[in-house]
Amino acid sequence: MTGSLKPLAEQKNNKLILSILSREGKIRRGDLYLEVKKLQKQKYGKETSYQVIERDVDRLLKGGLIKVVSGGPRSSVLSLK
Repeated sequence: MTGSLKPLAEQKNNKLILSILSREGKIRRGDLYLEVKKLQKQKYGKETSYQVIERDVDRLLKGGLIKVVSGGPRSSVLSLK
């Protein structure tokens, strides 16, 4: 069985992503990656790759917790739903 049994909003990176979006309102996807990496460094002492953060952002988009406000697939502006 692959995947996590935790709900989407409870997973580690997703918590960080959702907290940044609730604080900022809306943010560019690239800036969101940088913010997540910075928070990971502060909280856990290490950061993950862009690919991992990208995967988590895509999961949140598919799960309906966040939405694309404007822009293309790589330069999109994201916000909470």
